[in-house]
Amino acid sequence: MSAPSHLEIYTQSIKDNPDLNTKVTQTINAFNETVLADYDYFGDRQVLLYGDVQSGKTSHMLGIVADCLDKNFNTIIILTSPNIRLVQQTYDRVFQSFSNVLVCDKDDFNDFRANQNRTIPQKSIIVIGKIPAVLDKWIETFDQTQALSGNPVLIIDDEADATSLNTKVNKNEVSTINDNLRSIRELATGCVYLQVTGTPQAVLLQTIESGWTAEQALHFAPGDKYIGGSQFFNEFPSPYTRLFANTEQDEHRHLIDAVHTFMLTAAMFKINGETLCNMLVHPSHTGAMHDDYSTNVKAIIADTFSRFDELEIQQSLRQSYEQICQTYTEAPSLKTTLGVVKFMEKDFNTYIINSKNKTDESDWASGYNIVIGGNSLGRGLTFDNLQTVFYVRESKRPQADTLWQHARMFGYKRHKDTMRVFMPATIAQTFQEVYLGNEAIKNQLDHGTHINDIRVILGDGVAPTRGNVLDKRKVGKLSGGVNYFAADPKIKNLEALDNKLLAYLDKHGEDSTIGMRAMITILNAFTVDPNDLDLATFKAALLDFERNQPHLTARIVLRTNRKVNQGTGALLSPTDQALSREEVTHPLLILYRIEGVNDAAAQRGEPTWSSDPIWVPNIKLPGQRQFWRVDN
Repeated sequence: MSAPSHLEIYTQSIKDNPDLNTKVTQTINAFNETVLADYDYFGDRQVLLYGDVQSGKTSHMLGIVADCLDKNFNTIIILTSPNIRLVQQTYDRVFQSFSNVLVCDKDDFNDFRANQNRTIPQKSIIVIGKIPAVLDKWIETFDQTQALSGNPVLIIDDEADATSLNTKVNKNEVSTINDNLRSIRELATGCVYLQVTGTPQAVLLQTIESGWTAEQALHFAPGDKYIGGSQFFNEFPSPYTRLFANTEQDEHRHLIDAVHTFMLTAAMFKINGETLCNMLVHPSHTGAMHDDYSTNVKAIIADTFSRFDELEIQQSLRQSYEQICQTYTEAPSLKTTLGVVKFMEKDFNTYIINSKNKTDESDWASGYNIVIGGNSLGRGLTFDNLQTVFYVRESKRPQADTLWQHARMFGYKRHKDTMRVFMPATIAQTFQEVYLGNEAIKNQLDHGTHINDIRVILGDGVAPTRGNVLDKRKVGKLSGGVNYFAADPKIKNLEALDNKLLAYLDKHGEDSTIGMRAMITILNAFTVDPNDLDLATFKAALLDFERNQPHLTARIVLRTNRKVNQGTGALLSPTDQALSREEVTHPLLILYRIEGVNDAAAQRGEPTWSSDPIWVPNIKLPGQRQFWRVDN
């Protein structure tokens, strides 16, 4: 009887979680079908693996690792965040999952060398943080042992959008870590480079010239018990998302409400025998602000217990209790809950997480805790039973990926009915824009859109990522509220399009509405240089409208017998410019049938249209959304 495969051992280790087992198996099958089925085992492949923030990406990564160990991959490199705690956390999970493989951390290069000198080396997994000194040492080790030569290498870049990309792309230079990763990749005979992230905006907007654009993408859905953006940001008002005005007075009043909500939730947990409940306060990136909020939170708790039986405190607690009961119908009675919380003063702990305060996840792994912080409350930091979040951090130019990584309330090990997020309405609207943008990416992937055709869709004022990793010469956007027309369109079959549009004009008149798919069908008749008119992005926008506003129609305006010379820099008449300004609800397509101008233009030595007659499209999207694209 043959020994079980690495994949069999790994899937057996997660068999007690059938939902996760099924999802991981689906990801492995997709990886095989999308990546390995036609892989030649000596070339390079760049692949995006996208899953929601805190949705179990590591489990899916390890499933792919197990499958590749059973194939022809003898060396696997897992690159993690430079955070030492997260590196150790990943190493421990890999070590526990693959007992019959040599698993190396940053200091195990001598063990790796010794293994390579064996007659039959063990298969190896190297788990290292993206730290220049560590990467340099391992590059030297790989080079000297030639361990990456021969068979292909699987490189898994966890949080690939965070520190891996070239931050000097607009200076025509290469940043240190990005150069390190290039060196590792170039040492390999063949390489499958898996870019793993819950915020793919930066990866999707990489250029081919950068060497870091993904050729293929895999998206996995979270498990059934996952709590994500839809619960808090799909629509407002929501009982789970407590919004308030962005004023100092309102903020303080709702901080009291948030702390009381958490105290009551903790009491309900205690009544039900649950010994862990957490709250998160994210006010700013500054340590001084963290200290101020810690003082305020402690003062609210102290004041609540010192005046517990006074009418003002009792009314506040009652209001918070009644709000919880809007979603938690099986809540203990108010009398029972207050009877427990009254004696919990010493049960509540307050921690600050920042560079000045040394804390560990074990600090909030038990008990009833309020954690306050800023930048440290990001990638990889997990909180079980995180039930209450108070988020008031503002940004003049919010970035979608950074903002979404702040959403530590997403994940598993939550009690949905008592979860509450408190934030100003203006910040909540920004979160909603990012949520809708993420859903648009998923929708495009799930509908088979090629990765080169995926568009990052965000509201005005929200950047997809930090600007220093985007090549400004190649990355652009289509903005709502702006007219765009094709300066030099070409029509694949003019006669067919002419017949179709003229028949439509006779039947419906010059100005009418059509469905999004019908408009896409019309646009498919045109061939246009993306630098002239980005029809692909406009089509992606129409599909996004179809998904999010299924009852919305597009507006089409057809004009014939137009006399507009090619190359004039303008298309619309004053009447149609006014029409466009007034249209603020529907996607707008104005098509001009230009005729009888080419001969005269040619005689004058001026540029001419590709045909005469010709239909020329002008497009405009409603609202203030922006559709980001990379010219690949």
